Amino acid sequence: MDYCFPLCFSAKTFLNDFIVGQKNDIFRYRTPDYKSKLLSKINIPVDVITGENDNVLFMNNKEAVMTFLKNNLKTANFIFVKDCGHTYKNVKNLYNVVKNSN
Repeated sequence: MDYCFPLCFSAKTFLNDFIVGQKNDIFRYRTPDYKSKLLSKINIPVDVITGENDNVLFMNNKEAVMTFLKNNLKTANFIFVKDCGHTYKNVKNLYNVVKNSN
């Protein structure tokens, strides 16, 4: 099990991150077929790097998150870091992935 650091942010920030339509809700994977105006404007290559065991990013349906990103971030290259979660506890694996991603 991954170690989880204490999350220190306000209730307002929490709500902005998790309520549909709030200012931080740019990753609207909860809304089927949602097209993000912000993400669709990105036209440079983007590496999306996350731990393969990221229980925060994928606390919702992993397939819904990935489908949303693939449909809205056309320039994305998805990289999953082996044996890492949300906190990248295994920093050596993360370092090697980032170093070799170019």
